[in-house]
Amino acid sequence: MSDKMRDEFEVFYEQYMIDEGRGVEHIKNELASFTPERNKYGYSDAQEFWVIWQASRAALVVDLPSMTNNGYEGFYRESEVKRVMRYAGVSYK
Repeated sequence: MSDKMRDEFEVFYEQYMIDEGRGVEHIKNELASFTPERNKYGYSDAQEFWVIWQASRAALVVDLPSMTNNGYEGFYRESEVKRVMRYAGVSYK
């Protein structure tokens, strides 16, 4: 998984654990325990959340509209992609 995804996970995890009453220092230690070579955290809570986070992203599949439906074979119209993403419940920027 990408560094961007892990960064997003860590922002989520930190805020979630703060909301759950965990100490900030403990959370920082959990997140600092990540080993890139193994793609794992050294603390079980962080690791379990990380596995679930990755699985949720891997399970996300969106069927894009046919490329020939938009009149320009080989290109998607932005409005069509946004419509399909909204229908699938996916946010985008």
